[in-house]
Amino acid sequence: MTTYVVSYDLIKTKDYAKITAAIEAYGNWCKPLESFYVIETFQTSIQVRDNLQRFIDGDDRLLVIQCDLNNWASLNLSDKVNKWMGG
Repeated sequence: MTTYVVSYDLIKTKDYAKITAAIEAYGNWCKPLESFYVIETFQTSIQVRDNLQRFIDGDDRLLVIQCDLNNWASLNLSDKVNKWMGG
């Protein structure tokens, strides 16, 4: 499995329920910050982007970046998030 950071900005119509449900449908995820998830999937970053694009408007922004959970640091995140991320 590959780990990705998924972040988004909803511009005009702010239908957070659709995009968050689509991200959480990946099953193995955590949400350390608002509009910022970390997910694990067998999909490529392009496949994740294309899947999530269906749940946002044409002017919204979406970013999918492969990340390394062996090299990260945080401040004031919940114990649950830190545990999920392996800290």
